[in-house]
Formats: sequence, structure tokens, C-alpha cells
Amino acid sequence: MLQEIGLAAGELWHYLESNGPCTIGEMKKALQIKDNDLLMAVGWLAREGKLSFEAEGKALRISLSQ
Repeated sequence: MLQEIGLAAGELWHYLESNGPCTIGEMKKALQIKDNDLLMAVGWLAREGKLSFEAEGKALRISLSQ
């Protein structure tokens, strides 16, 4: 399970690097990652301090930390 989450985290990081900030919904549409793996990947990268979060109405915009 950790391997799948790590791979998802890598895909997510590369996606954000190429496309800039986006919401979970936008990530789900763009990436072929299971919902649970995507959410765990966000948590993984957040815990490592690699993500920033900004509330945008009811949505949460996620970007790579500077």
C-alpha cells in the first residue's frame, strides 16, 4: 500500500509542478489515481511540507510549497 501512495505522491507532485495550483476535483479529473490513494498522497506531501493550501470558497486550492 505504501508503494502505491508513494507513486501517487510522485505523480501528484509532477502534475502540480507542470500545471500549477489546482483543487482535488481537478486532480481527480487529470490523474488516473484512485480517490483514496490521491487523498493519501496529498497527506504524504503535506506532511513533508511540500504543499501549500489556500481556501477558495468551498474548494481548497493546492500548490507546491515555495
